[in-house]
Amino acid sequence: MRKVQIALILVLLPCFLPRIRHFFVSGDLVDFGPYYTAATIARAHQGIGIYNGADTGGDPQNVLAAPSTPFAETARRIGVLRPFLYLYPPTLADMLIPITLFPFTTAGKIWTVINYATLPLISLLIIRLLKLKVMSWVSLTILIALFSFSPVLQCIAVGQVSILLLLLWTCGIFCFTKGWHGAAGFAFALAAAIKLTPAIVIVPLLLWKEWRVLWAMLFSWLGMAVTISLVNTPSSLTDYFGHVVPPMSRGVLAINNMSISASVTRLYAALLNQTISPAVVDHVPAVVVVLGKVCAAGIMGAAGLLIYNRRGGTKQLDDVMVLALFAMLSVCIAPVTWGHAYSTCFLTLSLLWADALRARVSNVYLTMLLLCTVASTTYMNKYAYSSAGTHPVLAALVLSIAPVAGSVMVLSKLAAMRSAPDSTRYQLEPKLQPLPS
Repeated sequence: MRKVQIALILVLLPCFLPRIRHFFVSGDLVDFGPYYTAATIARAHQGIGIYNGADTGGDPQNVLAAPSTPFAETARRIGVLRPFLYLYPPTLADMLIPITLFPFTTAGKIWTVINYATLPLISLLIIRLLKLKVMSWVSLTILIALFSFSPVLQCIAVGQVSILLLLLWTCGIFCFTKGWHGAAGFAFALAAAIKLTPAIVIVPLLLWKEWRVLWAMLFSWLGMAVTISLVNTPSSLTDYFGHVVPPMSRGVLAINNMSISASVTRLYAALLNQTISPAVVDHVPAVVVVLGKVCAAGIMGAAGLLIYNRRGGTKQLDDVMVLALFAMLSVCIAPVTWGHAYSTCFLTLSLLWADALRARVSNVYLTMLLLCTVASTTYMNKYAYSSAGTHPVLAALVLSIAPVAGSVMVLSKLAAMRSAPDSTRYQLEPKLQPLPS
């Protein structure tokens, strides 16, 4: 048995074993509550009200709606007990309008079923990207691994939308490989219209001059803007981008924010022995907050430079792998990244492990991939949470592993692909050696 296979087993076993006892998970769907409330308001053509309380200029993240606001009143009327503010573009609220025909409890069950039903489709797309046989042990392993991936389980438990983003990323890349530029552009555009971070896909597409995909994204956004304006009025868009997005872009120092910028600020606060909480942001010097954002921007800039002039002289860069790496990068450098957001990384990790199984890799690279995978599962975070009060620096360092390891993995892979000769480049073609069964 090769070292790569042993390393992969070591990664998969901690994920698989808990699922033997509890294959399906359940939770309070706390994040689905704001979606359902916003969709109910949008259904009544009062879409401007979905940001009531979130557009005051303060950071609206992890904030309950004030009891006297129309948003909170609507939430109480429909049975949402903890009405956190709605912070997504109007697109998601409009998409969920049909589900508001059902009571909140029933709608929550439907949303959970949709999330679970999405997983086999995601697995199938990944299997097709890897050129695997659908009926094989490797394909079954991918499916079970997706059902066992901790961020995916967190997403289902709280009713988040991250699994849909994973589907759209995977679908967009699959359509791109097929030359279905319009479909790829629509999938990428819809992902960015649900949550802004997938818009990072514009970077490689611009550098590659993939104008057909970019035009498809632009026209898709225009169509969505028109639809949103008809359902919610144009004021919902101006309110979101003018009053909701700016305060959110500052980030939040909550202990479970697993992003590069938050890691820099959190480490500074921990070194001063301060409690890690959003309130600490007010006491952190602006230069430290800016430094965190500069680090995130620098990582994205470095990734862009590594794929610059790809068409001109670095043909060994593979489109699928690059786009998947940018999917992982979007999670690491976002201002705010909760644990469930790392669901998107499953696509990238699948391609990276398939690449490692099909080619010879160094011990350093394998160790890096192993660490990145384990960190993405977020299993280590519970130890960081428990030690935050007594060992804040240790907690800050542990919580930084996921975004730092993910960013380093992305940059290392892009650099290796850029310098690799054509004979050893990563290609998703049938002539590749099959994965070990």
